[in-house]
Amino acid sequence: MRTRILLIHSFRLFREGLKSLLENESDFCVVAETADARESLSLADQHQPDVVVLEANMAGSNSIDAARELVRSIPSARVLFLSAISDEEAVVDCMHSGAAGLLPSESTVQEFTAAVRQIANGETYLPPAALSRFVDGWRVRSGKDTQRTTELTRREREILKLLAEGHSVRACAALLSVSPKTVEAHKFNLMRKLNIHNKAQLVHYAFQKKIVRLSLAS
Repeated sequence: MRTRILLIHSFRLFREGLKSLLENESDFCVVAETADARESLSLADQHQPDVVVLEANMAGSNSIDAARELVRSIPSARVLFLSAISDEEAVVDCMHSGAAGLLPSESTVQEFTAAVRQIANGETYLPPAALSRFVDGWRVRSGKDTQRTTELTRREREILKLLAEGHSVRACAALLSVSPKTVEAHKFNLMRKLNIHNKAQLVHYAFQKKIVRLSLAS
């Protein structure tokens, strides 16, 4: 049975190139394509693709939100991000969205088709270099002071968990029935206590302490 693929990319020429590459493979079938991430859900619902190839950081769209909605609404559709960036932040965003993989835009045709097949078979795909950096950073942080978690208040731990799961400050405030300013204050305090300076470090710490669990779509 051929793998059914939905293509979402803002550049028509690039999208048509991807379509041509995929349809040269006997086990692939492009069932629909669009330049609009907002249209992806209705197309996915109509065509029931096995794999959705989605451009990351599309102009005028939130690709992470689109991927999250696709995964939630159509569990059988597995998302592969095409990204010009494949650093730690991109890997974290991929995990937050529930996507099954992330592929750098500069990848070869062979890497692209292999990634599509891999996630179509129920596996995950992350670029080896980005995954290595992510794991190395995690290992470095795992050797640091293990007592710091106990310094957090119950509310700070709640906010740390929500932020590491990908919720915005405003969303945290709504979930906890407090003001965004209160969440910002707790966020500032917990990041100061933990000597954390950015989103990737915060997520690393939450995974390391098992406040949230590392989970890619499978």
